[in-house]
Amino acid sequence: MMTSKQKNKENKNNKNLSDKKSGKFPIIIATMLILSVAALAYANAKTNIVKNSTENDKKTTAATEIKQENKKEESVEESVTNTEQNKSEDIKKTEKKAATGNNKGKKWVPPVYKNVEHPAIVYYVATVQGNGSSTERFSGSGSTQGEADNNAMNKFLQAQKDYIRKNKLPGCDGTYGQGRVIERQTVVEKEAWTEKVLVKEGYWK
Repeated sequence: MMTSKQKNKENKNNKNLSDKKSGKFPIIIATMLILSVAALAYANAKTNIVKNSTENDKKTTAATEIKQENKKEESVEESVTNTEQNKSEDIKKTEKKAATGNNKGKKWVPPVYKNVEHPAIVYYVATVQGNGSSTERFSGSGSTQGEADNNAMNKFLQAQKDYIRKNKLPGCDGTYGQGRVIERQTVVEKEAWTEKVLVKEGYWK
């Protein structure tokens, strides 16, 4: 059996052990809190870095687009300026010419033109063949399709008459038979064009 002294010593030791355990627990909690705060701070910092990088990329892209638009505007302005300069040079040359000889001090009034539209020039072709044994074809042309058909048919009929006369036949023997148009064609000799016609000549005034 344990004596009273021994019990008191054991109780004292258990109390000290319990106090030591109790003292370590707050330290562990504090350490965990510090680590959690550090992890959150790191995550926020990383998010801010990515966000800033994205915003910087957007700003860079926008700045590049603005530069490109400015270059385009400058190019257009330069083109317009060059055109105006060319016009000014022409005016200066005209004024210089007017300042010489009898035209000194006068202004040149340019000539006036008008555009005249011309239609395409076409002609028509027709081909006639008889329904007899002969495969000979006869072509005719004209300014209209009807005229082309008639010219081709006249050639066919003339050939038929010449054949009858040459062979001393009383009439058609079926060699040529009845003539008919087997093909029609429109030929464009010249495409439509625009002619610049002088209406009024230029003069000095």
